[in-house]
Amino acid sequence: MSKLNSKWFVLVNPASGGGKISKLWPEVANRFLEKGIQYEVFYTQKKSHGIELTQQGITSGFRNFIAVGGDGTLNEMLNGFFLQNQIPQSELTLTALPLGTGNDWVKTWSIPKDLDTWFEMFGNRKIVTQDVGMVRFKNGNKEGIRYFMNVAGLAYDAFVVEYAEQRKPKKWGKVFFLFMVLKCLFKYKYPEVSIYYDDQSYKGKIYTINIGICNFSGGGMEIVPHANPQDGKFALTFVKPISKLGVLLNTYRFYNGSIGNHPKVSTSTVEEIQVDGVRTTVKLEVDGELIGACPSNFTILKNALNILVP
Repeated sequence: MSKLNSKWFVLVNPASGGGKISKLWPEVANRFLEKGIQYEVFYTQKKSHGIELTQQGITSGFRNFIAVGGDGTLNEMLNGFFLQNQIPQSELTLTALPLGTGNDWVKTWSIPKDLDTWFEMFGNRKIVTQDVGMVRFKNGNKEGIRYFMNVAGLAYDAFVVEYAEQRKPKKWGKVFFLFMVLKCLFKYKYPEVSIYYDDQSYKGKIYTINIGICNFSGGGMEIVPHANPQDGKFALTFVKPISKLGVLLNTYRFYNGSIGNHPKVSTSTVEEIQVDGVRTTVKLEVDGELIGACPSNFTILKNALNILVP
């Protein structure tokens, strides 16, 4: 382990935002210099590269980290923190400079996209803690572990993410994701699942399952409006089978926090969740990244992450 490095570790995903970050970065770099902020920049080159780079940064003595990109870049940095055992995560601090397109985590914390406002926030150095989710899941014939800081999705959510990833979109904006959600309706078959959450359970066919620490996903949807990132619990939302017309007529509920008012929707706050597919494969995504399938077990890590916020 090297001696502590007082500089900020800046992780940049040049492909984020359809390549927009590559164009914006020189201006951002100049702003860092103008503000006298000491930093070193590292560029991701492939999927999961951010995990490796972050862990290398920790080994090199960095303790303060900035993710420049979208939710995927943040998730890789988070997993760089938690998939290492060199130092306690309590010694590390993370924040986001949201220049990507999938910027849902920052919405809960009102982290600004405007550079002037962001640097003002950064200068205030306000640090709080939030919960982190850990999920054990199936990845082929192996078991995997992944951490998340925003929202995990199973069944329909993961189906949409997988469908979109196969088409390699340049941008993951709100309009694109909603288009994918509606388009996939006509390709999706309801899987049967078993859900065990604290002392309750559900077994039967399912439309979608969301497990949230923060509130927003899918380009601004509020499927877990009851999430609180500091209460030590997951916000669980699952939707029983609903007709395609029913989904279309209730699309507005995805965005105004009223999804729990629908009779096919169950919402609760819980500390542990187990989801199993029944005679079928049920896929899993976390923070917008498709990672594997059920069986999956979710555990909450209370106040486990230091974040810099307004």
